[in-house]
Amino acid sequence: MAFDGIKSLFNAAADGLQRLKFNAWTLGGRGAEIFEKSAEALQLERINPLRGVDEWRLGQIFDDARDGIFADLAWLYNEIEGVEPALSACCEMRESAASECGWLVKTADADRTRGFDAKLADEQRIALLAEFGAVEDDLADLASHLVSAFFRGAAHAEPLWNADGSLAGFRKLDLWNFAFDRKTGIWYWNADASRDEGTFQAIPPGELVTLAVSSSRHVDHAALPIFIRAALGTKRYGVWLDRFGIPPVAVIMPPNAEKGEQANYMDLARKFARGGNGILPNGSAVSYGTEARAVCPFPDFIRFQQEQIYMIGIGRVQSGANDAANLGGNAAGVVEAGFTRIVRRDARRIARAINDTVTAKVLKRLFPGKPVLAQFAWDTEKKRTSREVLEDAGYAKTAGLAIDIDQVS
Repeated sequence: MAFDGIKSLFNAAADGLQRLKFNAWTLGGRGAEIFEKSAEALQLERINPLRGVDEWRLGQIFDDARDGIFADLAWLYNEIEGVEPALSACCEMRESAASECGWLVKTADADRTRGFDAKLADEQRIALLAEFGAVEDDLADLASHLVSAFFRGAAHAEPLWNADGSLAGFRKLDLWNFAFDRKTGIWYWNADASRDEGTFQAIPPGELVTLAVSSSRHVDHAALPIFIRAALGTKRYGVWLDRFGIPPVAVIMPPNAEKGEQANYMDLARKFARGGNGILPNGSAVSYGTEARAVCPFPDFIRFQQEQIYMIGIGRVQSGANDAANLGGNAAGVVEAGFTRIVRRDARRIARAINDTVTAKVLKRLFPGKPVLAQFAWDTEKKRTSREVLEDAGYAKTAGLAIDIDQVS
């Protein structure tokens, strides 16, 4: 294969920024083995990426990500997902929703598939049920890992294969060890999690289960500036508390104090005002300047930032009062339906990523040269409870329909 085209990629762009240049060294394998992290990368993972981050550093991180190097941005995303409560809650809800879906194998629609072969479709369905059934315990973890693509922009997992070519499981890979060539669509393994393209290794298409979303549509892209605003607001909140939050104390000394006692009285008053408690001479009065506290704007400010994260993360705010005000009387139903649509969309895209790599390889091995008539899918339909089934049966019987007890059972 010729790599002349790779050498010229990512030359300086019109905006004057130096873009990443992929070249023949990319395939030299000077870093760690493919999908293995180097010692340097493991060392970097011990460093808190939020430490010392300023506007200039964030600009550089985003520029690197636009160049296809996700080492710093993905590591930053990982950190804020762990320290921002609202974002962490969104991640947990989306991951748990994906991992709780059951899985199934669907065959192609006979009416929409040219040359449909029912026998072949059923054979492929049975084969895929056995293949994925052997790694069923890994599927929930795979789903929750791939959901991170909707937050960070992309997610990768390595399918593991037995000696006979059958599926053995999946290995989750961290996004900060990847680089991406936007022009060719080639992913690279960045073993050092660095900006040094000399150690990047090209990943052959179909090697990984990969889920990628638009660079500006993933949750963390919008959540990061919200997180920064909230952090700055929290810092200013501390300043506000120091100045206004603790009401000042005014001490009114007793009238007609002896001249020789006035200095001692003033000393006692100062200590009381500073500490908020102490001993005062008989006849003293204490007044607290509670009016100075006014109305604190920061709780509302922080709450607003968290609501923005909930809106982009799960499509709803975590406040029944706001839901009712914004969505009308059926607020609970509206937000639940919205979240359900998000989960179904997630499940479809995750299934497509699995089918593009794993299903295609399995069926090519077991049915060489045959059309693909079966595919992996997630079952996102809500299961009815036993009570709901019995209630439906009761309504049907009341309507005069015959009820088969075995069917109900």
